Amino acid sequence: MNDRDVKEFSLTERRRITTMMQFHLLDGLMQSAAWGPQDLIFRGGSSLRYALGSYRFSEGLDLLVLEQTWPLLANALARSSRNAQEALAMELPGARISVEERDSGRSVMPFAAICTHPRRGGAVEVGLNFMPGSMEALDSYETMIVPLRSPGVRFSPMATVGSARMLYLDKMFALGLREEVAAHDIFDLWWLRVKSGVGMPDEAFLLKHALAAEEIYDCDAREVLARLGQIQGTPASELEKLLVSGLPDVLSTQAFVAMRDKRLFEDMTRFVRADAEKVSKVMLRVLGYFGSVQTMEEVAGGISPGR
Repeated sequence: MNDRDVKEFSLTERRRITTMMQFHLLDGLMQSAAWGPQDLIFRGGSSLRYALGSYRFSEGLDLLVLEQTWPLLANALARSSRNAQEALAMELPGARISVEERDSGRSVMPFAAICTHPRRGGAVEVGLNFMPGSMEALDSYETMIVPLRSPGVRFSPMATVGSARMLYLDKMFALGLREEVAAHDIFDLWWLRVKSGVGMPDEAFLLKHALAAEEIYDCDAREVLARLGQIQGTPASELEKLLVSGLPDVLSTQAFVAMRDKRLFEDMTRFVRADAEKVSKVMLRVLGYFGSVQTMEEVAGGISPGR
């Protein structure tokens, strides 16, 4: 075989293979006997796409895993990758899938499932990010068991997924913890509230879940509040530029053009800034119950929480 026989994965091929890998990896993980009913929870952008119907593309899989089951994860991933390779062989004979452990990040244990083919240049990679949590944190994480669906995939694996309002809180925490605002976080929050119809989480819900979210994200909720305060003050024009530059990577061309023509980016920025303010106010009251902080000035001043 010479160089002329090798071609790069096209964008369409990459996305199709990524989706197939994600489905079969998730199916293998969820079907493993290693987990109890609340020990492995699918969350993040891909869960919005496959469980709730979002049209944003995401290359990674984000899951919560019970910390006591961490030693079982490597074997479960190996079995899942074999299942994915067998399924992919029907679509792309000769494809190989390997799993690599990556350097750990903040509160995340990352792996990558990598698909290669002798007649393709490069590789298709699916990131698998596992966030370990205590039994108490995972038991309090609101979930639903639903079939996962995507056009072109002929089976629908069942998965334990965060509820829509839990995923909304997750996304708000993610928005408040990133060093730089990510276009896909803004899109996901807008999509959950406007397209999926998720109501603003109330004080009782945040009171129940804020502390568990702190543990899962290995963060102080004051960090989230301070960052959300900055986002409220970010000019709408800056956020719109961020969406215009960032969303073409995660949306189809047709969806991106339609949203731009309908001036939906303006709606997104207004909506997310308003939601950030609402969530901040409710979380301030919630933290007050635990003796942490009472005002945004205390958040900015970095007062230690007094729990």
